Amino acid sequence: MKYLAMIAVIFAGTLLAGTAMAASDQTFVNKVQQDLLGQYALASVGQSHASSAAMKKLASEVAANAAAGNSWLKSYAPEHHLRLPDKPSIIADMQYGQLKGTSGHAFDKQLAQDLIVDTEVRMDTLKAEAATNSGLGRFAKKQLALMEKFSKEAHKLDH
Repeated sequence: MKYLAMIAVIFAGTLLAGTAMAASDQTFVNKVQQDLLGQYALASVGQSHASSAAMKKLASEVAANAAAGNSWLKSYAPEHHLRLPDKPSIIADMQYGQLKGTSGHAFDKQLAQDLIVDTEVRMDTLKAEAATNSGLGRFAKKQLALMEKFSKEAHKLDH
């Protein structure tokens, strides 16, 4: 009887830990997916409206990364019973709206500033998950390295 109670406690603890992990995975996936959708939208506009070749190149790299990250999450999520949001964050909507009325150098400067904010926010989200050794942790490490690169490039272009 004592062993049966001990097994029940261990099983319940494992079940609760798995549920907590799934909830934190869902929260992480929601945030990252919204960020990727927002980055893709911003970068897509940047590809077509940026005035400098350097900004168009950065926008192209950001869009490609966002598309690749989105594809990876779309394959990962169903296997782990995670749902993906289909809309970018409110911040991305606001940034997109700010870009609509600008062109030329002003557009490039605003896009650079938006990408700086965006990458900094994403880095904060990715850092905790990157410390884990899970599939999401490995994904976060790769994304974190790219966000650091994109942030540096955007800072150079913010003049």
